[in-house]
Amino acid sequence: MVFLVKDLKRFQPFSEIVNSNDNYSLKTEMITSKIIKPASLICKILQLKDDETAFELRRLRKINGISVSIETSYIRNLYLPNIDKINFGNNPLYKTIELNYGRQISYTNEEILIVKATKIEAKLLNVSFGSHLTMIKGTSLDQDNIVLEYFESVSLPSLYRFIS
Repeated sequence: MVFLVKDLKRFQPFSEIVNSNDNYSLKTEMITSKIIKPASLICKILQLKDDETAFELRRLRKINGISVSIETSYIRNLYLPNIDKINFGNNPLYKTIELNYGRQISYTNEEILIVKATKIEAKLLNVSFGSHLTMIKGTSLDQDNIVLEYFESVSLPSLYRFIS
C-alpha cells in the first residue's frame, strides 16, 4: 500500500514528499496544460482583472504505477510569461516557477475535504463513481505574498497520513 505523510505545519510539494521515500517512484501524466479564462470564483481567488487569463495545469500522479491523485492548478500567469510552453510532465511545478521566474512559494492555505468521485475522477483513479476521495484545495502565495495559484487535488483516501 502506498501512503504519504503530509505535515500540515509546513509547505511541502507533492513531488518532494514522494521523492523523499526511496520505495516510491513518481510518474506524472499531463491531462491539460493551457491558458484559459477562468470561472469567476477562480478569478476572485487569484485577484484577476476581467481581461486577465490564467494557466490551467491538470496532472495525474502515479506512485509505483498506481494512479493516486489528480492535481489541478490555476496559476496567475501575469508574472509568469510563456508558462504554458513548459512541460510539467517532467518538471516539478514549484521548482520550475522558482528557477524560471524567481518566484518562490512561501506559504499555502489548505482545506481538506472528503468528496465523491466524479465519472472522470473515478476513471482516472480506478475507483467506482461516487467513491470517497480526499480533496485538498487552497492557495499558494509567493515571497511577496501574491496569490500565484489556486489548486484542487483529489486523491485516494488511503494516500495521506496527516500530521501537525
